[in-house]
Parts: sequence; structure tokens; C-alpha cells
Amino acid sequence: MLEFQDDPQERRGASGSFRPEIQGLRAVAVLAVVIFHVWPSKLSGGYVGVDVFFVISGYLITGVLVRDVERSGNISLARFYQRRIKRLLPAASVTIIGASVAYALLPVVAWTNAAKEAVASTLYVQNWWLARQAADYWAQDDSTGVLQHFWSLSVEEQFYIFWPLLLLLTIKLARRLSWNPIKSLWVPVALVGVCSLAYSVHLSNSSPGLAYFATTTRAWELALGAALALVPVARMHRFNQHSALLGGLGMMMILGACFVFDGKTVFPGYAALLPTLGTAVVIAAGTSTSRFSISAILSTKPFQYYGNISYSLYLWHWPVLVYYQQLSGRHLDLADGLVVIAVSGALAHQTKILVEDYFRGEGVFDKRLWHTLGFAAVCMGATLFAAWKVNSAYYAKLASAHESSGVLPSGSSGTGLYDDKDRIIAALRAKDDMAAWYRAKCRGQTYTVNPIPCVYGDKNSDFRVVLIGDSHAVHWEPAFIELAKQQGWMFSIYAKSACSVGDLSVTIGKNKVRYDDCDKYRKNLMAILNKDKPQLVVISQSRGHAPFGAGKVDRAQAIADSLIRTVETLQGQGMKAVLMADTPWFKDSVPACLSTPNYVQGNCDATRANAFKKTDPALLATQTRPDIGILKMNRHLCDSQYCQAVVNNRVAYRDSHHLTAGFAKTLSEELGEQLS
Repeated sequence: MLEFQDDPQERRGASGSFRPEIQGLRAVAVLAVVIFHVWPSKLSGGYVGVDVFFVISGYLITGVLVRDVERSGNISLARFYQRRIKRLLPAASVTIIGASVAYALLPVVAWTNAAKEAVASTLYVQNWWLARQAADYWAQDDSTGVLQHFWSLSVEEQFYIFWPLLLLLTIKLARRLSWNPIKSLWVPVALVGVCSLAYSVHLSNSSPGLAYFATTTRAWELALGAALALVPVARMHRFNQHSALLGGLGMMMILGACFVFDGKTVFPGYAALLPTLGTAVVIAAGTSTSRFSISAILSTKPFQYYGNISYSLYLWHWPVLVYYQQLSGRHLDLADGLVVIAVSGALAHQTKILVEDYFRGEGVFDKRLWHTLGFAAVCMGATLFAAWKVNSAYYAKLASAHESSGVLPSGSSGTGLYDDKDRIIAALRAKDDMAAWYRAKCRGQTYTVNPIPCVYGDKNSDFRVVLIGDSHAVHWEPAFIELAKQQGWMFSIYAKSACSVGDLSVTIGKNKVRYDDCDKYRKNLMAILNKDKPQLVVISQSRGHAPFGAGKVDRAQAIADSLIRTVETLQGQGMKAVLMADTPWFKDSVPACLSTPNYVQGNCDATRANAFKKTDPALLATQTRPDIGILKMNRHLCDSQYCQAVVNNRVAYRDSHHLTAGFAKTLSEELGEQLS
């Protein structure tokens, strides 16, 4: 858990003395995170507040363990885990249950994800749950989770479980080797710190989504705080001579990261050194006698108050934010943000007094270890029961969906009126209505470099059609399969997550790192096509690709030029190659929009201007080279003004920009006419 709690024992530094500036530093960290979540454009790097907490936690918890060794010569695991359970589990459980009880305010399609997040948060594996989704390109369109902020709490809880065990093992080994027990702790701290930082730098570039959530890429931040706790008090006092200067420098590093970093920053990696080292400098600086020093400012009542409630404030702010946005149906302006902060603050204040302070009291479930473990079991059982209730409600709806055809009643349309039950059932079916490719072994993940085809139709046919691209090629697979059956073709599809077919390096993830595996995959794919030489190659891909290192060049034109070169290469090798225009993009997930409690007729449709806001490189390529053929299917998806979420009584999209398999299949006849 993040070390927010107002515990006198755990607010003390390595020397055991009270450190009010650390409590104030917690306030800075939690306010940075809250402001970033409420108004992300105002504090684009506020997410580094979590990294500040990691360093603080590593410092304080290691300090507690070191003092335990100095006092008794050993580490009492029972006492340590008892304190963790009492301090952290009650407030977390109240938040999970509270967020789960309000599940009906979420879109129905999001209920099962909310239940899974409640389980992951209860078991403190939320970070790995999100890491799996981040690494899985196809899961990235899932709705925002109401408990996803528990990822950072999960990282720290895992640290709390394994860190004292590692230190205890080191101490026992040191005694066998006649080493100084305290000094020997530098070995695991250094090993964890160096190895984790190196892995963080590597993974942040190769798989940024996974790197952001993985415990292995964050452990070095906790180890940095631990290293501070191992510095002898006498040496630490040397920094106090320059406390005002060092404190100011450290705070400038933290705030600099908050204002300069944004979603494109490769993180954590090297970038995380700025806020974490800044935090370490503020801690090392200690207390200054100057009235205007950072330590003096952090020791003032406002910072101390928010430091005291920081744990509960962190717990509550995200569910309040998600539910407020869901009820209001809009992104937050200034007034909305202030309401969210005020409500979160009120809940945090009451949770601090009624839950945290009560269970932190002496004599509450701490006389015997089994009392504490029993209490923990009750808390976790309650949260798991809440998750089960949410999941049961979802599957009850899903059962109705499976009994339905998924087609809305006759006369319904994207702007028509239809029964709530029919609409929700159709949305539930649409969410999971994916092409067969997603369940096949030939599925190309982000790390895939060796293309494997999915083959359908008549495998002995003399006419072979190959579809290549990314997920926007995959969502046409059902239409091509149906057409191949009718025409007696052999149809194959090669697709890779987020990978552009054009001979140009593209980026991946919010950090916009180079997608090296895409380059390798593309090279291997072109070699396979040159060897097999199918009669027809259809290229379909998302308009969302960005060239790596493109700077201020016209990105759409750069992608278009690369597609032209690829078509020329294929045609030069004796194959016919055509492009396929990209489909519309909606602001939000269509099934989520259709299944919201506050659904308004027609509000899930998109204007043509918004649906095609980004230029389609495929269309641009054919404007440059009119001799290149292109398939245009969007007249079935949009009229002159709007692109409909529901077309011919079917939900057309399974998220914000991927067609449902059922709807794509209905367009096979039109696809055949265009191909002919």
C-alpha cells in the first residue's frame, strides 16, 4: 500500500524521530495525482506523485525494519504484517465495497470488468491485471476501471510481503558469514535497485504499457528510499547543513516532472529518476530552521492535513471521478473538478476518522496474530462477495443476451427508439462479437515477428486472396470468409497488433516509442508474399498510425507514401494489390454508450466530421495515385451527416472503432461487388 497513513511510528525517519516534512511530502504527492486525474491538461505529469510515494514508502518501511533489527537483533514478521493489515486493509476494503455497490451507475458492459478489478484489488494484483491489458493491444479499448488506481497500492503491498522476507534472509545469512547485519542490507538494496532500474529502462522502450504497471520496473524506486534508510544518521545530518538549498532543489525536481512530463514521456525508465531523486533529496535534506524552507512549508497545517488524509483521499478520488463523469456524461471543467475534489475530500476525511483511526488503535485485533488474520479474512471476504454480486448481475444480463439474436427489433435504428432491454442485450453481444482470428493461434501480438496465416475457404483453389494489416484488417475477416465460401477462393489473413503495412517505422503506445517488432514482422511478411504470390492482396489498416521520428512532417502523407511503395512492391512481384478505406472512429465505446443508465436517443452516433477527423492515409494514397484500387465500404456505415452506431438494426461496433463480426459479415455481398 502507499504509505499515506498517519502513524507516528511510521512517520519517523531512519533515526526514529518524527519527520513532519515527509507527511507534507505525502500531501504534495497525492494532490499531484488528484489534480492530474481531474484536470490532466493542467498538470500533465502529475502521475509522478505515485513515484514520490514509492520512495517515501521504501524509506519509512525499511527504517521500521532496521530499527527492529537494532532493537531486537531480528525482524518480527508477525508484528510487521499485523501492522500492515490494521493500517491499510480496512480503508481499502471500504472503498472497494463502496465502489462495487454503485456498479449500476456504470454501463452494463463494464460490470464484469468492475467485478474483476474488485477481485484484483482485493488480492493486490491490480497492477498485473492492468499490465496484461496494457500488453494486450486488443484489450486497450475496455472502459476505464473504477478501481484501476489500486495498481500502485498493489505494487506496494507486494513490496510489503516480500521485502521483510528478503531482509530477514539477508540478516540470517550475514550472521552465518560474520558480517555486520545492518551493513549487509546494502546488498539486496543495491541488487534490487540496479537490476530493476535496468529492466525499467529496457521495458519502457520495448513495452511501455507493461513497464508502467509492472512491479519489477518500479522496485528500484522503493529500493532508492530503502537506501536512504540505511545511511547512518550521522552522515545524513551532514545534509542538514544545506537543508534549505537541498530541499528547494528536490522540490523543484518533483514539480518540474509534474509540469514537464506528459503522456508521451517514456516512463518510468530514465525519466522516473527526476521525481524519485528529487524526493530522496527532500528527505535527505531534513528539517531546516529557515521559515521559508521547503521543510517549513511542508510542515504547515494545510500540508499536514492533506498528508494525514492522503491515503483515504487517494482511495476515494478515482471512483468519485469515474462515477461523476458517468453521471454527467462529460469531461470535467473547473466547477466539475472542484465538486469531485470536494466529495473525495469529504469521504477521505470521514474514512480517516471512522475507519483508519479506529482500526489503528491499540488493542484492536492485535493481541494474537490469528485475530488479525481473521479480521483480514473478513475484510477480503466482504470485498470478494461484493465483486461476486456485480459479476452475477452481469452474467444474468449476458444470459439474456445469449438467448437473443443480437438484432434489435424491426424498425429500430441508430436514432430510433427501442426497448432498454433489447438495447442492452444488443450492446452486450456486440462487446464480445469478435472475428475468429482473435481466438486463433495465428493471432499476431505486439511481440510477434514471424507471420502466421489464418487460412479459410477452399485451400486447393487456384484463386488466393490475402488480407494483411492490423486490427482494422481483422474486423473485415468475417466478410472475406463468407465471400471466400461463396466464390470458392482460398482466403488467408496476416495481421499484427498496431502494425502498419507500409515500409515505414511507426510508433506504439502513448509514449510513442519505435515499434521495432513491427519492422521485423513486415520484412518477414513481404518475403512470404513474394514466395507465395497470391492473386490478390488487400491492405487494410487503422488511420491511427504515427511515423516514428516524423517531427512536423505530414504524418498521414508519410503513411500514404509508404502504402504506395508497398503496393508498388507487391505489383512489381506479380501480385494485384488494393487498399481498403478505414472505418469511422467514435469518441467512446459504442456498446458502453448503448448500455449506459442515462442513455439518450441518438447520442451514440458520431458526426462525419468527428468520425473521420484523422485523415485516412489509404484515401490519401489513391488521391496521389488514382491508378491504385481502393475498397470503400463506409457508405453502409454513414449517411451524409452522421455515422450510426446501429445500422440495419445491428450494433455495428464492438468498441469505438472496430466492427462487430456479425455486422461485418452482412457486408460480404457488397465487398464482393467492389472486389469484382
